[in-house]
Amino acid sequence: MKRIACSVGICFLLAAVLACSALKPVQVSAERSIIRCYLDGLELSLETSPVIKDGVTYVPMRGIFEALGATMQWEPSTRVVTAAKGDITILYRLNEGELWVNGGKSSLVMKSITEQYRTLVPLKLISEALGVKAVWVQAAKAVYLISNLEVPHPQSSSTLVPPAAAKEMISLQGAVRSGSIYDERHQLKISVEHYGIKDNQLYSYLRITNNNNISAEVSLGPSDKKIIRTISKEKDPMPNVALANCTIVTGHNVNGVPILAEDPNCVNTNQAQQSVFKEWQKNNSGVSVSGSSVVWVRRYVQDAEGGLHNLVIPANSTEDLIVVAATGGASQVTLEGSYQSGNARAEFQLNYEAPPSLDFGQYELIYTMPVN
Repeated sequence: MKRIACSVGICFLLAAVLACSALKPVQVSAERSIIRCYLDGLELSLETSPVIKDGVTYVPMRGIFEALGATMQWEPSTRVVTAAKGDITILYRLNEGELWVNGGKSSLVMKSITEQYRTLVPLKLISEALGVKAVWVQAAKAVYLISNLEVPHPQSSSTLVPPAAAKEMISLQGAVRSGSIYDERHQLKISVEHYGIKDNQLYSYLRITNNNNISAEVSLGPSDKKIIRTISKEKDPMPNVALANCTIVTGHNVNGVPILAEDPNCVNTNQAQQSVFKEWQKNNSGVSVSGSSVVWVRRYVQDAEGGLHNLVIPANSTEDLIVVAATGGASQVTLEGSYQSGNARAEFQLNYEAPPSLDFGQYELIYTMPVN
């Protein structure tokens, strides 16, 4: 494979581009397939069907407020809606996506959308503000609204409601190089994209985005994959250690060229200083712009069996991983995983076809650079 010469600065810029946009979320236009919506087991009849856009379920504004038993007032000039249900009062600014519940501002910001001249609002945001839990079931293509949270998940129709532990799957076949899943219940998105093959190893970029207000824990494997975590951090100050030069000349060859070796006594004497310096190098060597205090550091993060356990994704944050799979001529590569948010747990699977060849192009130096 032909390597591309690149300065450290260019490598950093390419890495930054990848971190921000290499795995662009699949921009799905509003889905017009039938999406059902149930309230306490009964299907709602809304004036227009729910719409899924970029992983979020939207429903007609007036229809959902009325279905949930709230009285609403709409101010079209400011595009602000106020609604009341029992002791709950909400104010929602559609253009800005800002929501107040009983005078307190929500940390979630989700704007409304317009479809076929109708105003649609994010279902989960509005329903949960009114004390109604929203549960999306992918296999059923349905949203279940539960007003009495002590009532178990509706099981009246086994054809519509799969087991709670149903496994989500990203399956990439043929020339398809990227895909994603979005779990609206946990507000967690997992995306994967292939970037190249080198020495029979397929490099894939795995991005996990947690849009929830609580942290999530992700586990992978065990497997024979290498899992690399990319961390952007401030460089630590270089340690003030005195590293002796332990190289000695043990003789000369027939041409008079010195034969070099390390003096073991010198090495042992400087072991502590060497250890401190090597630890600093491990935590601070990586891609960076000359003069910058920011460095990109990479680490293998799996355990001895090749698994990754309970990687914490903080609330409203993203974690980037690189998965290196030895293809060995195999046509399929599979990686099992699970994630937990609060008391809820779900499983997923990456199941993709390894292409016979895939050129890194301009990303070769970034994705195949050594990992400590």
